Amino acid sequence: SAVVGGIPEAVDAARERSMAAASHAEQALRREREEKHEQTMALFGLHLGAQAEQERLDLILAARRPRADAIRNVATNVQAMQTQLSGLTVTGSDNRRSQGILSNTLGSLKARVEKAEKECRSTLQAGRATDEDAKFKPSQKILEAQELFAEQKRRFRVALEKEIEESRV
Repeated sequence: SAVVGGIPEAVDAARERSMAAASHAEQALRREREEKHEQTMALFGLHLGAQAEQERLDLILAARRPRADAIRNVATNVQAMQTQLSGLTVTGSDNRRSQGILSNTLGSLKARVEKAEKECRSTLQAGRATDEDAKFKPSQKILEAQELFAEQKRRFRVALEKEIEESRV
């Protein structure tokens, strides 16, 4: 009878251990998914920034008199993105591949900017960057990609919560 009396307590203890293990597994899943998502979104955000800077550089170079300050602003932005990319720790083959491609893209954009700076200096066209920067508006494609970026973040949260909820059942 003493053994039978201890069964409910043992069941309760087993249930608590099971619930704690499930909670721990849920937190680990959430943390892993969020890390991967943050890595992917950081790479995507840098990609959008690189596209915008490339468009900005094209707009500056298309002007009759490109300004050295405007080109330097693009150079500064590209350098900042390269620094951010090199400091980004990514896992997974897809993210590492994307990081490599983005690194090459930023490197070639930096080379274009440096070439444009040299050409601009050689023609001695100094000026302020405010005209070109104020006129710059990203293309419709980039604006749509930025909207998609925000939508993907929202969808991720919904999908993660759904996955967590389903794993509880």
